[in-house]
Amino acid sequence: MPRASIVGLIKAKDGTLLSRVLIQVKSLAPNVTFTASTYSANGRFRIENVPEGYDYSLETLKEGYRPSQTQTTTTPGVAGELRPVNITLNPR
Repeated sequence: MPRASIVGLIKAKDGTLLSRVLIQVKSLAPNVTFTASTYSANGRFRIENVPEGYDYSLETLKEGYRPSQTQTTTTPGVAGELRPVNITLNPR
């Protein structure tokens, strides 16, 4: 199965890049089991070895900020890095 990477930026509402944000990725496809977690460094994150051609949910958690959830799709036939996912967190 071809693989891709989900990459992106996480910033605060004021545009400041945020570090140490927990990013949890889960497949939304019933026939694909994929989960991964990582922490952002300098506002950037990368999840590698993601099966391509499926929808994924990205949940972000950081103390002092509201949890955020977004979706992305890994496009079939586009191995490697995908269009970056930009996430903005709002303070609690």
